[in-house]
Amino acid sequence: MRLRWFGLIGMVAALCGFAADVLLLYVPNGEYEKWNYLFFEQISVNRIWLGHFIGVFCIPFELFGFWQVYKAVEQAGKRYVLPVLVPVIFVTVWGVAYHAMLGGMATLIHLGKRVHLRPDVFENSMGQLVSYMEPLGYLLFGIFVFISAGLFYLIRYKSTLYPRWVAWVNPFFFYLACVALYRLFPQHIGSMVMVSGFSLSIFGTLAVSTCVLWNR
Repeated sequence: MRLRWFGLIGMVAALCGFAADVLLLYVPNGEYEKWNYLFFEQISVNRIWLGHFIGVFCIPFELFGFWQVYKAVEQAGKRYVLPVLVPVIFVTVWGVAYHAMLGGMATLIHLGKRVHLRPDVFENSMGQLVSYMEPLGYLLFGIFVFISAGLFYLIRYKSTLYPRWVAWVNPFFFYLACVALYRLFPQHIGSMVMVSGFSLSIFGTLAVSTCVLWNR
């Protein structure tokens, strides 16, 4: 099976992840820098349900794309490659768990709005969920940065199937571009790319990788 097919499967999965993120999280004026989860009030239950299941089912298939990346950098030596790419498995599994937890938070927000939970019950429940989610979110971001830095090093300074310029087509740089777009245009398109920054980063990286390796 040619490497491009692994890349294409990963790209489709990343696009599905993008759709899942937008369905689950996007509102035009989300004020995501506050990240207080109250934006869920503006998102319908049907959108939350779709965003939850599309993400949970599709995000794991991004690993096919990272198999392509692994094969492309494999010749750099396993002692360099494995410490960088084995964490991709963990970040994918934990990322799906985090995505699922967001659905739980959305359910609590809607429940609090519909049945008028006592303020102390609502705040305690929300605080408990946040205590589960936010450490996992920080861990995921830290691993994401580590993987991105490792890929930059491997492609820029080691022997791989990639031209060295591909080092600059890096997931973290894509994510920074999403954040910058949100800062410039905080509504609509900016909010959309902000909530889907990780999925777009993976899609962009795999798209370039697949183009470069098309005939492999």
